[in-house]
Amino acid sequence: MNLEIKNLKKMHSPDLGLRNFSLEARPGEVISILGPNGAGKTTLIHTILDWNEKDSGKVTFFKGQNFKNHRSAILQKVGFIADDPHLIEKLSIREMIDYIKIHYIFWDESYELELLEKFQLDEKCIIKTLSRGMKTKLSMLLALSYRPDLLILDEATSGLDPRARHDVLEMLVEYCSEYNKTLIYATHLLDEVNRIATKVILLNKGEVALEASMEEIQESIFSISVDLLATLEESSYKKIVSLNDNKELIQFNQNLDSIPPSSRECLNLEEIYFALTQES
Repeated sequence: MNLEIKNLKKMHSPDLGLRNFSLEARPGEVISILGPNGAGKTTLIHTILDWNEKDSGKVTFFKGQNFKNHRSAILQKVGFIADDPHLIEKLSIREMIDYIKIHYIFWDESYELELLEKFQLDEKCIIKTLSRGMKTKLSMLLALSYRPDLLILDEATSGLDPRARHDVLEMLVEYCSEYNKTLIYATHLLDEVNRIATKVILLNKGEVALEASMEEIQESIFSISVDLLATLEESSYKKIVSLNDNKELIQFNQNLDSIPPSSRECLNLEEIYFALTQES
């Protein structure tokens, strides 16, 4: 297990923060954290990284390590990329790399060079002259070159042009699949989730509204009529949300043969997102 969170709580005010969040993140998983503004995505990431002091709960990395007792060891194996890269603007790309690499004992110089070529980064360029997309690619190089087991992104691709977003996502998928690493990323871009996520966690008003694999979203989450729902065994499904007076969104956990295909309607991720985040 690369990350385990149990009953995490961090409130900024009575109505703003994160409540009772739990997660197990395994090698090879790509976990998307979705939710509207104020849902708790950034609070979650900052608390995972120990930038916020949690109110309660437990966060452990890599077989039980925590920040209190194992900070240095954890930071050697966790990479972070933010939506606004924190780079030293007056340095060149090469100077920035050399400044960062001395802090990491597992820095892979051959992989660094591979990423420089892949991202078409000129080592001589001064950082302040780079585009937003190139700065994000440099941040990714800095986060990946020490081969972290867990990579965390906070809206890192927002504001990038389609070409840059494609390159970044392709790199992330390649890294996680080839090296069996874990990616957790907060985003509001649903097309990204559909492309690379293996699991989705949807936050709304500080609580988990949905946690499901992409396979479950495609195969076992659907809407059915209220009348049909009344005929099912309560143990065979989990109610997710009422869509309207006549339809319920459920997650079925048994053989679907008991529900005729004509009576169930699959919803895509966007439809599920809007159903779960609509104002009551």
